[in-house]
Amino acid sequence: TTTTTTTTAAAAKTERRAETKIDREIRLAIVVADYEKAANLCAKNGRMADAVLIAQMSPDAELWRRVVQQHFDSHPLSWAQQQLLPMVMKDFQKVVQQADLSSWRETVATLVSYTYDTPNFAPLLNELASRLESAGNTHAATLCYMVSGNIEKAVERWLAEGAHSKEGSSSQGAAASSSEASAAASALQAAIEKLHFYSLARGCNGPPSMIIAKKYCEYAGLLAAQGEAADALFYLKSAIPNPNPKDIETISLLERLNLAIEEEQQQQQQQQYSQQQQQQQQ
Repeated sequence: TTTTTTTTAAAAKTERRAETKIDREIRLAIVVADYEKAANLCAKNGRMADAVLIAQMSPDAELWRRVVQQHFDSHPLSWAQQQLLPMVMKDFQKVVQQADLSSWRETVATLVSYTYDTPNFAPLLNELASRLESAGNTHAATLCYMVSGNIEKAVERWLAEGAHSKEGSSSQGAAASSSEASAAASALQAAIEKLHFYSLARGCNGPPSMIIAKKYCEYAGLLAAQGEAADALFYLKSAIPNPNPKDIETISLLERLNLAIEEEQQQQQQQQYSQQQQQQQQ
């Protein structure tokens, strides 16, 4: 019984019907390479799959695009019209422009899957990030800027988020109200720390731009003012590994930091020596 059922099913799959008048017109149009007529006949008679395949045979790319557009215009799923059609057409800018921002992760995954090795990858992600930022989803926007490699925008967002967070905690009745300068300093510290580890993860050597280098220098100056000479020197050298001899400000800061570190080391050595002397006397 099982064998008979399988044989019957196979026969049903391979059963062919007699050629109709429309079939003949389509066949003859293909024979003479009149792909437009053949595709139009297929579309007119509800055979969109055949229409798309025949249009793909044509050297006229516009015919294929027109038939595909016609197919998706009548598609019952809105998702197919809004997302699948631009993907089929390789119009990924339209994918970004029409993306549902509540499903932004899917859009990022689409761009990674289809455009990662193209020059359009970063601009498309930046456009998505800009849409998210305008819609108020700043966290998602920051992540998109990070994925695209737009470090300057990522740092800009980190600074803004850090300052906003600090202001928010102050307005909620924190014990000590923080000044704007303190909030900016805390935001800068958080942004530089994130940037440092992000750069290590991506294998970057030093800041990717002068704007970021200036932020490193600003943070180094902040650390120096707090007495953290060694850390300040580390970030300053990270920002400007080979300073221009004519850059008097940077050279001066480097010299002051090196001098401060030497003095700190001398003080530590003196303290160790004093402790050893006291232990010997005891």
